[in-house]
Amino acid sequence: MLILKFRNFRVYVNPVAAIIEMIGISYIVNSVPSVAGPGLNFLGYLVVSFLILVGLLGSLFAHEYAHFLAARWIRLPVKGITISVFGAYTSVDGEPSTPKDAFIISIAGPLMNVFIGAIFYAGYIVFPQAEIAAAVCFCLAVFNGVLGAYNLLPVMPLDGGFIVRSAFWKASRDWGRSTRISFDIGTGVVLICIVTGVINLFMRNTVAGVFFLIFGICLWQSERLAYQQMSAARFLSMVSPRHR
Repeated sequence: MLILKFRNFRVYVNPVAAIIEMIGISYIVNSVPSVAGPGLNFLGYLVVSFLILVGLLGSLFAHEYAHFLAARWIRLPVKGITISVFGAYTSVDGEPSTPKDAFIISIAGPLMNVFIGAIFYAGYIVFPQAEIAAAVCFCLAVFNGVLGAYNLLPVMPLDGGFIVRSAFWKASRDWGRSTRISFDIGTGVVLICIVTGVINLFMRNTVAGVFFLIFGICLWQSERLAYQQMSAARFLSMVSPRHR
């Protein structure tokens, strides 16, 4: 469901998915002693969950907007930014022409999350007695930290995968070989996650086992989709970076 459209920015929010996320957020807030306020009633948790959901969307937008600004700074055309409760992405027309440009675009998003996370954590420290403000700031600080760390994983199409590719591209001056290496490294990370999940299941650590299995499978699906899209784009001559 499209709820906001401004120029090249679009925000989609499915009401059912938003309600489910708010319920999950409320459960998390209530289960974490450092943010669960003893004075919060049902309405208080509802307000906290809504504010955190808005903050999550805002954090996703800030992450993608950092990519947007970086791409515009190196004069790479950007089609737009799409935000939803399931994630966000920035559509860029083409590929960076140098390893430096590729690195700048990739690192911009995680750095923005580190910056925002630090601001929210400072708010959590400043307002320890304000239950709603403290809970919102703490959860958003943790979310931005997790989002930044997740995107730095060396798996395509995450920012970390592109950062790894830019490093190998800089060293080898070979864009194609660097891309293949980055996908191979990402596949290794995926296998580690899946094997870790299987080992934890055998050790009867069910929660950890299921988490790593699902996490690894999701990463594998994302990487495979990115590889298919990149292969198709290269075959159709839609991706043609000017190597230097």
